[in-house]
Amino acid sequence: MTEDGRYATQVKIVKQECPDADEGEIVQEFRRYEEEFLIPPEDALRSVVRKFQAAAGMEQTKISAPSRAEMKVDRFSELGADDRNVTIEVAVITYTPRIQMVRGEERQVAFGWIEDNPWEGSDNRERWDFKDWGEQAENLAPGSVVRLEGASVNEWNDKRSLNINRTTRVTVLREGGTPRRRRSVATPST
Repeated sequence: MTEDGRYATQVKIVKQECPDADEGEIVQEFRRYEEEFLIPPEDALRSVVRKFQAAAGMEQTKISAPSRAEMKVDRFSELGADDRNVTIEVAVITYTPRIQMVRGEERQVAFGWIEDNPWEGSDNRERWDFKDWGEQAENLAPGSVVRLEGASVNEWNDKRSLNINRTTRVTVLREGGTPRRRRSVATPST
């Protein structure tokens, strides 16, 4: 997919609000937000529109982004590289927070592994990386099963991952934490 195609939906919205804006410059701005600030295009939309409205001397208005249809899936294999507003139930395998500079400020951004199909055996699951931009640490404990509503797919170097954005709703379906180990009890031999 070309860079222009990657941002096509957002470019269309910016062009609706700022008809005289150059499409190439719009694409560059979305790429800048994604590469420098690690902000996905759908989250950068409002800022990009404001920049082009200000550059054109236009009154800065609220943008009328089209509502995106929710996409409910059971398996990662059902997702495409550009899917947004995804709802899926997953098992959280790992959660690793780190401090990262975003827009010149330190922010906690976490990453880890999640697996689809959490109610089946582990041999029937696919594992993906995820990035938590929404500071959902309390809801994403390893071992828990959660429903993610409003997540988005990211693809980098032909590898897909899931973004948990600030607007993603996380519902805990089963609490996680350290799993208890079963003790083996020796039975007396007769």
